[in-house]
Amino acid sequence: MHVLSVTDKGARVYLLSNKGRDRLVLLERAGESGEETVLHADPVVDVSHVYTHPVTGKPVAAMSYPDYPKATLLDQSFAAPFNLFTRKAPVNVHIDSADNRLHRMTVTLSTDKGYEFYLYDMKANALQLLGSHPSLDNRDILADITPIEITSRDNVSLHGYLALPKGVAPRRLPLVLKVHGGPWGRDGWGYDSEIHFLTNRGYAVLQINYRGSTGYGRRFQELAIGEFAGKMHDDLLDGVNWAIGKGVADPDRIAIIGTSYGGYATLVGLSFTPKVFACGIDINGPSDLAKLVENFPADWMLGMDTWYKYAGNPAKEADRKAMQAKSPLFRTDDISKPLLVIQGTRDARVLKEQSLELVSRLEQAGKKVDLWLVPGAGHSIIHWPQRLKQFRKTEDFLADCLGGRSSGFDFYQLGSWLF
Repeated sequence: MHVLSVTDKGARVYLLSNKGRDRLVLLERAGESGEETVLHADPVVDVSHVYTHPVTGKPVAAMSYPDYPKATLLDQSFAAPFNLFTRKAPVNVHIDSADNRLHRMTVTLSTDKGYEFYLYDMKANALQLLGSHPSLDNRDILADITPIEITSRDNVSLHGYLALPKGVAPRRLPLVLKVHGGPWGRDGWGYDSEIHFLTNRGYAVLQINYRGSTGYGRRFQELAIGEFAGKMHDDLLDGVNWAIGKGVADPDRIAIIGTSYGGYATLVGLSFTPKVFACGIDINGPSDLAKLVENFPADWMLGMDTWYKYAGNPAKEADRKAMQAKSPLFRTDDISKPLLVIQGTRDARVLKEQSLELVSRLEQAGKKVDLWLVPGAGHSIIHWPQRLKQFRKTEDFLADCLGGRSSGFDFYQLGSWLF
């Protein structure tokens, strides 16, 4: 439940809630009686965000993300600005701020090519461009990120996105399966620099919101209970098979990459289904589920019930055995394809020992593995010289594995060395 606003001295409360239902909906709740009225519900996904009037607190517009962003107008006095905001279709609308008289507001309008920032004048119904993301200078050569929907092998509807390189026939392309982290997160439509980087190098990029992903309701998320390295991974494989069946992907040139849970999915892909993937890139991914859960930082303790429910409780012997059976660390004999492991040395969520032990076992067995320990990095790599090195390693690794383009040395690299 997320409280959005309290109005009329507590007489009404507006909130997002999935109490007694599958998906988050927008509710109006009477403060005294507790009576609830559903103001808006999306038939497919959660209502993810609601913009409320800065003076009255009443809902103005609701956002949901079934595939492309969808804005639903709730206050007709805002019809003119929202018609102006959504003149580009599809577009993601985010109202950043407004004055208390609602004469002006700042708005971010974003697409899969980048962001634009505007000042909106309500009286004139006019937008003034304040600035734009540099990526928009190259919008004509950036890939289109297109929503897809497939059906899993057990008849579950799965949503995702496919991006294809520009200027290349979409037939038997090398494919990168990019797996989101969490696992309680989701891929959405919008600008993603990593996707554009990969498509620019000649790869099709596939994203699948596997079961357990958020935004598609409680039932879809709870389908992931007990399914680490199980049906969650099957969903990813079903996405790959869909791309192969469509003729888009070359079955002999498929890589899997991801961060956090996506890194775990990469290791699962190479150890549980090694014939499917030609190589993989694991970024801060756990290799041992039991030790992962045991070593979570203190600020994660409030979420432990969720991890016990979905992945298991390593303090219970039966759970621990099941977690180890789903851990790539204990299946290194099955890893036969090249693996790049990128690990932050100060990652508090996935300790570096998770990667060090995995790599040690692979090296002892003579497997092809490359480890980059990122000095001082946590669970995310954010320092620009390290990001540059990450992308350089990524493109060189994928070029060797899948045959895509690698740009070679540039002066930004020289700058990263100097700094």
